[in-house]
Amino acid sequence: MLKTLWFIIRLAALALAILWLLAQPGEAVFTWKDYTVETAPGIAVIAAIIGMTIIVWIVQFISFLINLPNAIRRRNLIVHHEKGNLALERAFSALTAGDSDLAEKETHRARKLLGKEHGLTLLAEAMVARQQGNMELAQHCYSQLLAGKNTAFLGLRGLLQLKKAEGDLNEALRYAREAETLYPRQGWIAKALFELEVQAANWTQGLSLIKKLVKLKVKTKDEASSDRAVIYTAQAISSFDDDQMSLLRKALKEDKRLIPAAKLMIKGYIAKGKRSQAVRLFEKTWSSAPHPDLLPLWEALTPDSALANQTKQMLWYEKLVDLNTESTDALCAAAKKAMELKLYSQGRNFLRTAERIQPSAKIYRLFADLEEQELGNMDAANAWLEKAMSAPEFKKWVCTETGLVYNDWSPLAPPHNSFNTMVWDYPANHQKKSGSTSEQLSVSEMMLIPGDVEANPIK
Repeated sequence: MLKTLWFIIRLAALALAILWLLAQPGEAVFTWKDYTVETAPGIAVIAAIIGMTIIVWIVQFISFLINLPNAIRRRNLIVHHEKGNLALERAFSALTAGDSDLAEKETHRARKLLGKEHGLTLLAEAMVARQQGNMELAQHCYSQLLAGKNTAFLGLRGLLQLKKAEGDLNEALRYAREAETLYPRQGWIAKALFELEVQAANWTQGLSLIKKLVKLKVKTKDEASSDRAVIYTAQAISSFDDDQMSLLRKALKEDKRLIPAAKLMIKGYIAKGKRSQAVRLFEKTWSSAPHPDLLPLWEALTPDSALANQTKQMLWYEKLVDLNTESTDALCAAAKKAMELKLYSQGRNFLRTAERIQPSAKIYRLFADLEEQELGNMDAANAWLEKAMSAPEFKKWVCTETGLVYNDWSPLAPPHNSFNTMVWDYPANHQKKSGSTSEQLSVSEMMLIPGDVEANPIK
């Protein structure tokens, strides 16, 4: 309504202006060669305006004709760009679905439409090459991205992930350090660098990165404490005497439940003849985190006065049970000691208590040993062994990433060398579904494929 009213007002104003011009008195005379034109001033002005308008239209038309080829080229570029982006979308979707043939076809189409120097086209080409196992072409494409001002980040990330997948730790570290220098606020880069530093056993560099990872909110404070404890323990393993004990104190300050650190420190106290300190640390550790790896140390700490006295030896193991009354490991250890001393009735009582708390194959095997040693009852022993076959398994050192089981703890879980992923737990809690370790490719991340080897034990 307002637009219509405004149009009527402007039309009326134009009509009034024309009437005003036509009403002006006087005469306008135009002479050109032998021709003379006489008219009113208003008509002369209107004729001049119309003439100028026609001239402008003619100039615009000529300009349109001159610029028409460029306009057509620009339009074609826009169409190509839209089709190229659509091809890239299809390529990345195919990559996510694992269809490398379709991804290669759409990437080739995008390259023709957008040009071979286009950043996302190079990225798609690199990812297709990697999915097809052509690492040489993938590295070439990532290197081209790295050379571009606006695509250097993509190239750096791709090369880093590529070298990690190839197991080229030195090259991966070089790219990660370069990336961290260029992009210090990128959490994923700091995390990748941390993982590579610890995999290379660069413990000091790893420690310096933990604080940054907390600041970038990549790790929680609890995760940072756990990582520091493991690093201090790893450093202690290759250290000696006072340095080792100092590192172990730091480790236990960060995580008092870290069994490998406690085990090493107790052994250190025993080696130095500091029995009372060893006992105190053992009791403190066992009360909060009982673990069978510590049991040989409890045996080693048996008082000299108890070595020739059955009663005192059993009292020593009853003390172990009292430190944590819910520990089946303590009850089994006490039962084994009772059986060793031929105190079969006491041993049976310990095993019954352990069975009530948490039945396990380990307990039933001890019952079988008890039947054989005490009564020579092989039928009863075999019955217990049969029961052990269907009983719940006992805890092991297991990698939370792969579900691989290890006999001994290590800061790095082979073969993939993931850091601080070994936990003492039931293996069934960490079983991986079939195909869970297959490589998944996306624009943002490329995962590693873990293999299957034995752990490097920490004795």
